[in-house]
Amino acid sequence: MRVLSSGQHRRAFYLSARTSTQAMAERAARDISAAGARVRVVTLTAKETACLSPGEPCHPDHCVYARGYFDKVREWMPDILDRTDHFDRATIEELARQYELCPFELSLDIARHCDLVISDYNYVFDPVVYLKRFFDTGLRDSVALVDEAHNLVDRAREMFSAVLARQPFTELGRLGAGALARTARRVNRAVLDLNSQATPAASAESSQVFLDRPEKLLKALSAFVEAAEPVLREEGGESWRERLLETYFAANRFIRMAEDYGEDYRTLVLKQRKSIEVKLYCVDPSQRLSACHARLGGLVCFSATLSPRGYYGKLLGIDPSAPWYRLSSPFAPENACVVVATDIDTSFRGRGSSVGQLVTLINQLTREKPGNYLVFFPSYDYLEMVADTWQQLWPEIPLLLQARGLSIEERAEFLEAFDKTECLGFAVMGGVFSEGIDLKGDRLIGVIVVGVGLPQLSLERDLIRDHFPDGGFEYAYQYPGFTRVLQTAGRVIRDDSDRGVICLVDRRYRENRYRELMPAHWRLNGEGSTDEITRAVRDFWSDQNETLH
Repeated sequence: MRVLSSGQHRRAFYLSARTSTQAMAERAARDISAAGARVRVVTLTAKETACLSPGEPCHPDHCVYARGYFDKVREWMPDILDRTDHFDRATIEELARQYELCPFELSLDIARHCDLVISDYNYVFDPVVYLKRFFDTGLRDSVALVDEAHNLVDRAREMFSAVLARQPFTELGRLGAGALARTARRVNRAVLDLNSQATPAASAESSQVFLDRPEKLLKALSAFVEAAEPVLREEGGESWRERLLETYFAANRFIRMAEDYGEDYRTLVLKQRKSIEVKLYCVDPSQRLSACHARLGGLVCFSATLSPRGYYGKLLGIDPSAPWYRLSSPFAPENACVVVATDIDTSFRGRGSSVGQLVTLINQLTREKPGNYLVFFPSYDYLEMVADTWQQLWPEIPLLLQARGLSIEERAEFLEAFDKTECLGFAVMGGVFSEGIDLKGDRLIGVIVVGVGLPQLSLERDLIRDHFPDGGFEYAYQYPGFTRVLQTAGRVIRDDSDRGVICLVDRRYRENRYRELMPAHWRLNGEGSTDEITRAVRDFWSDQNETLH
């Protein structure tokens, strides 16, 4: 809070992509308050998630929390601010119900009076939804703290991109002969025309890539938006109105993204079965992020995995003159046993033939010291393949598997299993359990990372590779992949008392291009075959037992 006490800045935004890390920021703010500093804090929750009238139109005629909002918030805001200094989601919801106020709008109005605003990245960086009330004033009186900043690269690509599906326009075009239906059909034809054109830049299966922005489509979208606005202002209960509203917002976003279209964009036509989508894809978000930084009075990006510096500095749009700090690990290197199994082929082609080796490795390492372990895989398919083999060989040893599309409750149940004394979990790299979770002490004593974390081959990743002639593969695949590996490995040692094993599994870890990316504080305890690294793990636990006694 020192930067705020100078008087130059009114508030700090703590930004994160995950609710788990936002919860940590809330706890830190409470610790600061408990130490004697007065800090007023609010957490912003997505409008759809915070809504207390789900399914109802966001309109005063339909929602009691929207009715008379501005009069009520002016009257009750002094009382609300006197209630507490910490406005998390539960507190906002309680106050919203008591005073009959929209919880999302209430959180934004409370933010005007706060020292710290905890939120997702998009409230600062997304060009459509960023909080203009704070960043378009010209005052530059807000600073941003970007946690897990390695995630911002891909998130920025999403925020500066836009996708338009053909299907909604097909449906709206059947409504009749009015301007709305007519312009929807015009958009539909423009999409079909774009799809029928020969590809001037590249192609991948049924997808097409264009260097220029789709002018004909944009002209049709502008006419559609103009026709949709008076219809949306009218009252009506037609079943298609909700679809119209969603399509209207999608069209507006597409038009907005096209305004900044440049050499760092590509137009994609994505066709799958009967569906067609057009995507304005931001290959390189650095210039857009740099423009966002200029609206701030200060910016601090931090993560355990902002390496290599050149890659992250460039793609995050960081000023080349900005200072960088690499802090040494606060934990003793001897607390972690880092081993590398380099005799197992986990590449896509080699997975089927090496499953037996992999399950043997997992079994041997976890038997050296009973406890809780997590094994991370590059995909669900690979996870399920290994789980099937494991259950055939050792059906008496239960497995905890990360399923696809877990609900919040199911995620909590997965983590609660690690409160037990022995638990073996299989999870996916880059998923909800690979970062932002704290399983301290005996809750987790080992992580096995299968593979080098490479993202799946895709048209978008290949476009990133082709956009950067020097180091394109590294920018598109290697660096993002190894960041996943490091984040996953970082689940093991979370405080001074933790002791645990980090095992990387892949032949490619023999190569210098991966060895050079490993953290300086890692001490390699062993590498090679399963037997060799098992001996290294056995020696590690033996040394730990001697130290304790």
